[in-house]
Amino acid sequence: MRVLVAEDDRGLREVLARGLRENGYVVDAVADGKAAMQFLRSYEYAIAVLDWRMPDVTGIEVLQWMRRRESHCRSFSSCWRSPWHCGAQRISW
Repeated sequence: MRVLVAEDDRGLREVLARGLRENGYVVDAVADGKAAMQFLRSYEYAIAVLDWRMPDVTGIEVLQWMRRRESHCRSFSSCWRSPWHCGAQRISW
């Protein structure tokens, strides 16, 4: 199963990718939303783990872009902090 991890914090990105690989997943790990969108155009993913608060293109924007493209990839968005610090917003599908 192929997984995309998009996380701008290098240490967290590496930990997530390593943990997934150690559990048998094929992982592509990228540092920003623009790179995530490039990889999503090029490969089929079972799931994408997206950081909500990346610079330039956020995880929420990547998720909205995926929905507009009718991507079959499931997504998991995270901010790795308490919910009231995420700047969480309602996403229109």
